[in-house]
Formats: sequence, C-alpha cells, structure tokens
Amino acid sequence: MAKAKRKKTRNVVLTIAVLVFLGYAVVSLVMAQITIQQKEKEKAQIEAQIEEEKIKQKELDFLLSAGGDKSYIEKMAREKLGYISPNERVFIDISGK
Repeated sequence: MAKAKRKKTRNVVLTIAVLVFLGYAVVSLVMAQITIQQKEKEKAQIEAQIEEEKIKQKELDFLLSAGGDKSYIEKMAREKLGYISPNERVFIDISGK
C-alpha cells in the first residue's frame, strides 16, 4: 500500500513538473515571437530610412554634377527660395482649386 501511494505521488509530481516545463516553454516561445515581431518592425523602419537616404544621396550627387548649370540654379531659386526675375509677374491662384 505504501509503494502504491509513493508511486502515485511520484506520478503527480512528475505530471506537475512536465506541466510547469511546458508552461515555461510556451511562455518562452510567445516572448520570442513578440521580440521577433518588434525586431522586424524596427528592420522595416530602418530599411525605409535607408531608402530615403539613398534618394537624398542621389539628389545630392545630381546637385554636385549639375551645380554649375545656370538653368538648374535658376530653377532651384524659383522653386525652393521663391525668387523671381526682374520685371516678372507672378500670379497666385487663391481659389484653392
């Protein structure tokens, strides 16, 4: 009778140990998956920043190569700085269309 009781106690302890281990494994896997998802979002953001920087780099390379072009300088002065030529009339549409 004592052996049967000890065996039953061992089975209960073993079952609890297995359940605790499985619980730990599940929690660990879930936490790892959450971390992976966060890192993938960070990676996507960094890749987007890299693409933006590549575009900026191409623009800067173009600016360096076209820096002495008079028409380009005039275009940039008009678009970026709002300059106009002497005696030039500028019409602004305020209708909002």
